[in-house]
Amino acid sequence: MSLQAEALRASPWADLFKQEGKQEGKQEEALRMLTILLQCRFGNVSESLQAALGFLSADQLEELAKRLLQSNSLDEFIAYLTRVRDNN
Repeated sequence: MSLQAEALRASPWADLFKQEGKQEGKQEEALRMLTILLQCRFGNVSESLQAALGFLSADQLEELAKRLLQSNSLDEFIAYLTRVRDNN
């Protein structure tokens, strides 16, 4: 391992970068899973819906996945999504 890589690993920045990377990965996976669930339940997911979901945190996406199971229609799900998004 190079001296630069060793120094970066030992720096406080390394932990910050790792944590940010983990959060981004968690958000991406939650988005992927919610998109799959939406497609299975209601068919194609519009680009505008996908974009709206992309701005939410992993925790919000996980909560939406639970709500998806309770939604009777895509419109009902989108109405809930709108409330979640507007509360941020």
